Amino acid sequence: MKRTPLLRAIYVVMIVLLASMVFVSPVFSAEPVEVDAKRVKEMMDGGQAVVIFPLSSIEFNNLHIEDSIHIPIEQIPAGLPDDKMQSLVFYCLGRT
Repeated sequence: MKRTPLLRAIYVVMIVLLASMVFVSPVFSAEPVEVDAKRVKEMMDGGQAVVIFPLSSIEFNNLHIEDSIHIPIEQIPAGLPDDKMQSLVFYCLGRT
């Protein structure tokens, strides 16, 4: 069977979609991981994570971890860092 340019383009698109699913699907299927304060400190000191406080400005001003950033929950996901490979640590006032 002779492959037309349209058929070749369809094959290429299908292969690209399948390949992207293989590389992207682990990100979407990953479950959140709980870490303790010691591990968060190590991650922050090593530049391995951005720590985000999603509650109100008043709570952030009174309770934030030094060097954490404030992104109110209503601004998530738009306010998240552009680097999609960067680990994010969210914390609030207790276990949710």
